[in-house]
Amino acid sequence: MNSSSNYNKVSVQKILRLYPQDYEKRAALSKKLNIALPAAQVLINRGINTVEEGEAFLKPDLSRLHSPFLMKDMEPAVEVLISAIRSREKIAIYGDYDVDGITSTAILFSLLQLLGGEVIFYIPDRQQEGYGLNFAALDHLKSLGVSTIVTVDCGINSFEEAEYARKLQMRVIITDHHQPAAILPEAAAVINPLRGDCSYPFKGLCGAGVAFKLGQALLMRAGKDTAGDGFTGDDFAGNTGSGSINILDYLDLVALGTVADISPLVDENRVLVVHGLMHMKRNLRPGLKALCEVAALNKERITARDLAFIIAPRLNAAGRMGDASRSLYLLLEEEAEKVRKMAEELHEENKRRQAMELKIFNEACHMVEDGEESKGRYFILLAGEGWHSGVLGIVASRMVEKYNVPVILIALEGGTGKGSGRSMGNFDLFSALSGCKSILMGFGGHSQAAGLTVSEENISPLREKLNALAEKHFESTPAADVLYVDAVLEPEEITPDLTRDLALLEPFGPGNPEPRFVGKKWFLERKKEVGKRLQHLQLSLKKNDLNYSGISFNGKSRLPEMDPFREIDFVFNISFDRWRGNDALQLEIFHFSYCDEFTGEKLSIVDKRETRRKVSYVNNLLEKNQGVLIFVNTVGRLNNLKRIFAGGRQIFFSHQGKIFSNNYGEAPKHIVLFDLPLGEMQLIQLLGSLTNFGNRGYRLHLLFGSRDYNENIKLLLATVPSFSSLELIYSALQKVVSSGPVPLAAACSRIRKMLPFTATKYLLEKCMEIFLEATYLDFNEKGIFLRNCYSDPCILLRDLSRIETFQKGRLKWKETLLWQQFLLEETGEEILHYLNDFTNPDT
Repeated sequence: MNSSSNYNKVSVQKILRLYPQDYEKRAALSKKLNIALPAAQVLINRGINTVEEGEAFLKPDLSRLHSPFLMKDMEPAVEVLISAIRSREKIAIYGDYDVDGITSTAILFSLLQLLGGEVIFYIPDRQQEGYGLNFAALDHLKSLGVSTIVTVDCGINSFEEAEYARKLQMRVIITDHHQPAAILPEAAAVINPLRGDCSYPFKGLCGAGVAFKLGQALLMRAGKDTAGDGFTGDDFAGNTGSGSINILDYLDLVALGTVADISPLVDENRVLVVHGLMHMKRNLRPGLKALCEVAALNKERITARDLAFIIAPRLNAAGRMGDASRSLYLLLEEEAEKVRKMAEELHEENKRRQAMELKIFNEACHMVEDGEESKGRYFILLAGEGWHSGVLGIVASRMVEKYNVPVILIALEGGTGKGSGRSMGNFDLFSALSGCKSILMGFGGHSQAAGLTVSEENISPLREKLNALAEKHFESTPAADVLYVDAVLEPEEITPDLTRDLALLEPFGPGNPEPRFVGKKWFLERKKEVGKRLQHLQLSLKKNDLNYSGISFNGKSRLPEMDPFREIDFVFNISFDRWRGNDALQLEIFHFSYCDEFTGEKLSIVDKRETRRKVSYVNNLLEKNQGVLIFVNTVGRLNNLKRIFAGGRQIFFSHQGKIFSNNYGEAPKHIVLFDLPLGEMQLIQLLGSLTNFGNRGYRLHLLFGSRDYNENIKLLLATVPSFSSLELIYSALQKVVSSGPVPLAAACSRIRKMLPFTATKYLLEKCMEIFLEATYLDFNEKGIFLRNCYSDPCILLRDLSRIETFQKGRLKWKETLLWQQFLLEETGEEILHYLNDFTNPDT
């Protein structure tokens, strides 16, 4: 960003969240479903917990679709349409200009034609009419002799328009999937699974899905007069006077609409999209085939990703740049020469759309970086003459990625601005606009995306108000980008079989995100910039003597600078590289960090856990002449290290949090946890003491590992009573005093020799104290003797559990083990986040 810009990027923290790992459950699913363990874990992460659920997910059968007659108002809608068809009344399908609206229109328009209906369609103009029903369109349809209107992907909030249609003596059937109000429009039927009184089991259908359900219900009635309460595989077809019609022939359009509308790919949507993609493979619609050819897309294997990023943008381009009905004609046309010309036209429109987006993007960035209209720091709001409102939302999204702030772009014409906005982080854009409604002509949307209309004179005050709201929000609520990952993978687990198993989970999208994995401590051998603009990064990664190719699309601008010859942690998915052959595996990299260092405001953590060369490591730190403080657990380790580093002037030692100075007056730069701290308070005490040295930042080096944990267990066993140690000591005590009282010192000496672990004098004294409180033993002039003898450990545990000293010991064991587990198993980033609070002198 140019230094003259007054906009500052909001700092966005990347947070990795690993799904809970259920090793037992994933092993069972892996065996029963015959899939790799990581693939089974992904299923668990998607809410699949049983073999039956797994089979349903991996084999989404059409029989799992719900009966359309479970949807409220389906019966009256079917009756109205069958009556209109039989009476030869004119029916209009009123759609929308996006892909969901276009595919919804295509389904019902085509189906009603095949059923013998006299049907037309109407797609409103995006620029002139906007979304949904409007009075002028209703007047036009009335003039054409339309008596019945079926809305698709719109209409649920068209109260006045529905009433107007009724006054024009036109019946309206509303099919929609958007959120309805508490009161519904007056219509012959309102079909929407989100209706509060609708008991339809799945609520996530898109507009095309709802249209498909209406079409299926029509065929069930028209062909067989089915009662509708039962549902079988035969309920997909109807036998009419014009021949057999199968609703499954429209699955390709349902899949396209579902994916393009970013609907959740679960439940019915998963079934519909899977079978829609299969239908495309078997019998690709001529229009889609032509679109694949002009886009150089492999039409033999179209994926949900292809629909979302290649097919849908070209179909949407028609409505963004002009007449959306061109996309509808493409989907309906069957003549090869015609669809080829239509596809080429849409392909060119898409390129024109891309060029227009780039032009507006560059102009908007120029305005930001040259300081024009730059009164804000946390919100970008820009207006321009000649900007095409149909592409502003896409451009706003790109600017959010570039500047890390919410963005609204406004197209000005005749003193009025129409704009689109995109949010960033958890800033609620719709709520912010609600707070500005007094200076807006209109607005709508949701927390992450919104549209608005505003007069030109109110743009400046709107910018100032939105910036103040954003500044207040981001100062109190730092933005965070949470990246969920499914499992940690080692190189040996990355195989063609795993890749094929993961492909069974497709299609991916909302509700079923593409699997993401974490690779830890891989060596980055090579980095190469590739692509026409050298925007992608081709990587060579290595671990355990296994090499893999990696790719990061747009990684040059999306990722931090990558330095080869360093160890990294990275987030990735696995696929077959189509360019290199079916069995060539490729890792797509989405995020990385250098795996050994995590940086905070005053504290950085260098994660060297499990290192074996601790002394050499400390010697290397001492060579930096920055001061080193070494934390140890035992006096023996303390004395040993003092001998090893004797004469070092820049060194401190800490025994369990207490600092012993070696006459070094400045704050140490490096804090070395040579041992695994036994308790939380010991480390907190150490960090708190360090604040007395001043506010200079320092690094905390984690050198402990699992060996230290084992040593700590031995130390705890030797010093803190546990039930297992009490049980062993009690058993030995029974043998020692079986012949009569024994002096305490002699008893402890004999017991110590009988135990399978080292017991300190302190531990034995504590144990005797607990037995005394439990009235298990007593003293007389000859020594100690037992009052009660028990061999049942359950009775022993019951009695000891009543003793306060024993309870304190159990609590200490629990807290100590949890703390050490946290330090051993959590990521360096999580440890840093937790410890940062204790480096602030004000906390």
